[in-house]
Amino acid sequence: MKKKWIFFCALLCAFQVFALDETACREVRARSNEAWANHRAMVKEYHRLPEEEEEEKLHCLQQALAYCYESLELVDAILHDFSLKSWWRRKKSWRVRMKKRCESERPYMIKTIEDLEQAIDQFLFKKAFSKAEPLCKKSIEEAALGKGCAETLPAEPFEQEKCLALLQESKEHYLKARTLMMEGKSLLEEAPLLAQNYLQEVHHIIESYESSLAFLERAIHIWPEKITERKHQLEKEVDVLQVLADTSFSSGDLEQALLEYKKQRDKLSILTQYYEEEFLSLYEELEETIRHVEKLAEEEQSRKAA
Repeated sequence: MKKKWIFFCALLCAFQVFALDETACREVRARSNEAWANHRAMVKEYHRLPEEEEEEKLHCLQQALAYCYESLELVDAILHDFSLKSWWRRKKSWRVRMKKRCESERPYMIKTIEDLEQAIDQFLFKKAFSKAEPLCKKSIEEAALGKGCAETLPAEPFEQEKCLALLQESKEHYLKARTLMMEGKSLLEEAPLLAQNYLQEVHHIIESYESSLAFLERAIHIWPEKITERKHQLEKEVDVLQVLADTSFSSGDLEQALLEYKKQRDKLSILTQYYEEEFLSLYEELEETIRHVEKLAEEEQSRKAA
């Protein structure tokens, strides 16, 4: 709208600037006054309308701004015409009076335009924020649900079906959260000047959602590998603990040997829970070993006590 009126008035200036005599100047001045009066009428209508009629109120502000630009451009046309006149023509009393009035009113007109532009920006921001806020809040709630699903994953990855279901549920919550936050972002972009700080914060939140979604997508994809890696890790830890326990036992440090055997049992119990056929016999043998070492340790304590 602003560009439209500037273009219109620029054409008017180009047409009028060559021959603005007193009558023509007064006609241009009358048009400027008429446009300014129309601006005042639009502002009055804006204040008359109830708050719920948002679109109508916004239209009034935008129309008022357009009339202000029209009025200002017509005043500038008069001043521009004056600047092109010869010295003796500028000294005509009616031109001097016209120039003085235009120059005195111009700062107020510019200030009014700035105030209207700011009012429109604030109106657009308020309108956008009122619609974006519930979407952003709902987005954060969805993200919290997604985070909650991820945090309820079992400590061990072996329950593949359950783990994948939780990861998928978490992903769906984050997808909803991202969609809602992006809708809120689109609304705030309707008033970018006043919503700049909010837009930056929303952008960072969306980035965090993207990061979480990428993590979840990868976790879902590699979960079978994660199970295999964890199984091999536990098997390796069991083997290491076996060596440490046997070494302590051979050196006569029954207390340390017992500690290492029990750590080994904790690892084996996890493997036995999910791979019973493969590790149950080993687990039972370890239990027997622990009982034997415990008995030897008790006998040794008894001898020391005696």
